Amino acid sequence: MPLDIPIYLAGNFCELRPNHFHGGIDIKTQGKSGLKVYASDDGYISRIKVSPYGYGKAIYIHHPKTGLTTVYAHLSKFELKFSKYIKQLQYQKKSFALDINPKTEEFPISKGQFIAFSGNSGGSHAPHLHYEIRESKNQEPINPLYYPFDIKDHIAPEINGLVNYKLDPENVYSIVGFNSYKLSKLGNDYSIKDTIKVPLITSFGIKCYDRSDGMRNLNGVYEVQMTVDDIPYFSFKMDQFAFSESRYINSFIDYKLYKENKGRFVKCFVEPMNKLSIYPEVKDSGILKLQKDSIYNVHYTVKDNHGNVSYLEFTMQATEQTHCIPDPSLYKALCGQKNHFRFQGASLQLPANALYSNQQLDLAKIDTVKNAVTASFSIHKNTSPLHGKAILNLPFLNNMDKTLKQKSCLMKLKENGEWTAINSQVKEKSISGKIKEFGIYAAFLDTVSPTIELVNIYQDKNMAERISIRVKATDKISGIKSYNGYIDGEWVLVEYDAKNDLFIYNFEKGPKGIKHLFEFHVNDKRDNKSVIRINYIR
Repeated sequence: MPLDIPIYLAGNFCELRPNHFHGGIDIKTQGKSGLKVYASDDGYISRIKVSPYGYGKAIYIHHPKTGLTTVYAHLSKFELKFSKYIKQLQYQKKSFALDINPKTEEFPISKGQFIAFSGNSGGSHAPHLHYEIRESKNQEPINPLYYPFDIKDHIAPEINGLVNYKLDPENVYSIVGFNSYKLSKLGNDYSIKDTIKVPLITSFGIKCYDRSDGMRNLNGVYEVQMTVDDIPYFSFKMDQFAFSESRYINSFIDYKLYKENKGRFVKCFVEPMNKLSIYPEVKDSGILKLQKDSIYNVHYTVKDNHGNVSYLEFTMQATEQTHCIPDPSLYKALCGQKNHFRFQGASLQLPANALYSNQQLDLAKIDTVKNAVTASFSIHKNTSPLHGKAILNLPFLNNMDKTLKQKSCLMKLKENGEWTAINSQVKEKSISGKIKEFGIYAAFLDTVSPTIELVNIYQDKNMAERISIRVKATDKISGIKSYNGYIDGEWVLVEYDAKNDLFIYNFEKGPKGIKHLFEFHVNDKRDNKSVIRINYIR
């Protein structure tokens, strides 16, 4: 293992995350940063990445003897030799963010060699080490728990919920309703007391988690199998996947229940455009077509990575066919092909990979929000997943000054009532952008410069006791595009902690009692600029 402490997991392989499967394991670091990280095997550093987002500071080591690559992410600092190399490149490129592939001979690595310190960089929300094992030839992550790491786990997975779906007879992949059931538990065996009544065309969704010894974290399960009268109908196994598949998680789970805060239920059927490779066995896409009044025995087997198993068994009786009211929506979108809709001056283009199954879309102009430069448009339901990015084009309300028009920004209304920016392009009479979710959209002007807040410095402050200068910068509309820091007119490396809106310049020399000028420049995505200039002594 890459750490020399007892191993406890905060997250496991293929665990269900927002819009993606977890690509590795998250190892707890005793609630702090700064633990030494060690290489898992002989090899060489094949990639070093520094980013304010995602994996933050990360090292990739290729192991030629095994054909594997290990990844160590959310680091706080690199080992001194690597750190000097990275800083030199950052100054050359005048950029904190960096993504490089050193030559094979530059950084040979021995098994157990100290390479970095653990941290909380990038998109991490608590100190931990994200650790991956990948096949080098395709960079696909594989389950690290294949290897005999000393992780104590004697607890069987928990089955937390089961739903039965009413499916549309005209479109069997469309869920038109569901029933949920209370599960009884005895040891590792779960059951439903009475025979449940189900439609003739149906399927199920199951919610389950796993825990390891002494931990409260609810992690993902390794394998689920479903049989009906001992016939295998559905299963998944978390062995390996491709990052290009990761967004299919929104078809793997019941996205609507997830968005309604009812948890992540795994759908036990597979939609036509769901291309996940984690399904070893699926019969009839997991869609059950039953005989009226017949009784069936349903059995689930749920396993974790350490051989612990739980079971769910119940009986079901097929009743009447589900009768659905025709959907009044005017816009029928077919999966697997491009769709283009025009409505009330707006347009929506869906690529061929946008939908997992055929859908009737609700598209409408709804109102005009204060200070908006377009009307608001409802683009289908935010409880329906969108896989490939769609192009949304909205018309401006009136003829604006050309210069002012360039300050327009397409935005999405979030569940908390705030608007969030979408990368967008301004045209003569409209604004367009690539959207990743259905929901409510409108465009607003961004003529306001970013806000800069001083954290640990003020005019003429003596910074001799400080190790860094810290400022915060935010932009409420289009978002921050670029920034630069200067000391006495010379560019200096300022690290960006995006999740905390924090910018940090670490002093590189000891204090000498000299007066200096610190400048910080920040631009948003609509070219509004802010600058601070402040003198300090150090």
